[in-house]
Amino acid sequence: MGGGAGEKAKDFQGAMKRLFKELKAFKILISIALILAILGSVLSIIAPNKLSELTDKISEGLVVNKDNLETLTKNITVNLNEETIQEKVTEIMTSKEITMEDKQTFQTTMGKMQTITNENESIKYLLELPESIQNVLFTEFEMDGTKISSSDQIQFLSIMSTVGENLVAEELYAKIDEMPTSIQEVVKPFMDIESIKKIALFLAVLYITSALFTYIQSLAMTDVANKFAKTLRSRISVKINQLPLKYFDRNSIGDVLSRVTNDIDTIAQSMNMSLATLVSSVTLFVGTIIMMFYTNWIMAITAILSSLIGFVLMFLILGKSQKYFVARQVELGKLNGHIEEIYSGLNVVKVYNGRKEADRKFDELNKQVNEANRKSQFLSGLMQPIMYFIGNFGYVAVCIVGAILTMNDMISFGVIVAFITYVRLFTNPLSQIAQAMTQLQSTAAASERVFEFLDEEEMSDQKEITRVLNKQEVKGNIEFQNVVFQYDNNDKPTIKNFSAQAKPGQKVAIVGPTRCRKNNNGKFTYEIL
Repeated sequence: MGGGAGEKAKDFQGAMKRLFKELKAFKILISIALILAILGSVLSIIAPNKLSELTDKISEGLVVNKDNLETLTKNITVNLNEETIQEKVTEIMTSKEITMEDKQTFQTTMGKMQTITNENESIKYLLELPESIQNVLFTEFEMDGTKISSSDQIQFLSIMSTVGENLVAEELYAKIDEMPTSIQEVVKPFMDIESIKKIALFLAVLYITSALFTYIQSLAMTDVANKFAKTLRSRISVKINQLPLKYFDRNSIGDVLSRVTNDIDTIAQSMNMSLATLVSSVTLFVGTIIMMFYTNWIMAITAILSSLIGFVLMFLILGKSQKYFVARQVELGKLNGHIEEIYSGLNVVKVYNGRKEADRKFDELNKQVNEANRKSQFLSGLMQPIMYFIGNFGYVAVCIVGAILTMNDMISFGVIVAFITYVRLFTNPLSQIAQAMTQLQSTAAASERVFEFLDEEEMSDQKEITRVLNKQEVKGNIEFQNVVFQYDNNDKPTIKNFSAQAKPGQKVAIVGPTRCRKNNNGKFTYEIL
């Protein structure tokens, strides 16, 4: 049967060139389908980076604004260093609005602070200063449109002075709740809903457009496959009526039917699935690698290496299982041949008591098929778990390395999310490319058989033959003299020096010595009118 599993083309390159030549009539639809397949893959590649950006925006809205907290702390504590205080001593001592008592308290506090090396202790002394002194030391400033007053700055320092070095997130949020409203406005978590909406809408449009492109290209390739298959069937239908009888002597009817059904279906299915899949998978594979290195080269190497480890195992298993798949096809062919031979000549088998021998041989061939099938199915059954292993191992590696890089502020959390998606986009195309290439091998073999049939030499033109027998004048007396009949593939003639006469009303049959048929066409029977 044509287009069987594991069958390869005699000339793959030549077969594919001929196939594409025959597809010229559909080049516009095929071009549109391939362009849409590429665009769909490109959109899928862009999506993870936007997903990373969306994740970062949501993460930022769930945690304290650490940048503002650091800036706020810096702006407030800059007024507490010794140089700044010394610059303001003159202002404080010459100010008429500050009482002598407050000035004296300020001088006493400054004397105490000179003997203290701990910063928190110094802040505590400064917080005990009179309000008139604090208003000079802490100047009001504006941050993100919010004014931070002197009293708010003092309260912020008072709360932060109680914070330890090993502060956990829950304690920090509790401290922020105690701070003045102006401080909370600056450092509290802020969800940028507008930005999140824009990114989410962009992602939705991206995924919908990608799905639409994939759907349209699938429709286009399905249309091409069906129309091309219809064209091939029509051409074969015309061709089969133009072939000489010698072609059917050399080739079995089953082989011809296989070319019309199995081989054409193989070509159609492959065109519908493999061609666009191969182009989109290659685009996705190359594009994913580029985007991974563009995003972060360390994470890119981690994702690629973790995936390749699994693929090495997969290719090793494929190499070992290939011989069992080939053996399965060979043994299955032997078993089918034996079954066909026994059932087609069942009467002869029974007459000559060949049942036991036929059963013994059947059991032997069936056992060989079972063994080859068991080994091939066992090894092929390992593919799916290995693919799961590749994906999961890649996710784990990306998460571990990503966590280390995030802790060192080298990447954001969103990059980890993006690379988890990239691992899937990187591994899936490899298996799809391998599957598509296997299908193309079957397509090339099937197309070779179909085009080989279409290229067969036709019988000569019969238009010039105008002689017609008149039924009224035909007597029906036929005589054969020294007739010789020989098949093209046989060394010796089947019939030699055959002479016979068929009188009107007689039936003449040509049979073998055992009265069993000698060829696929059976015995020849002539009825004389």
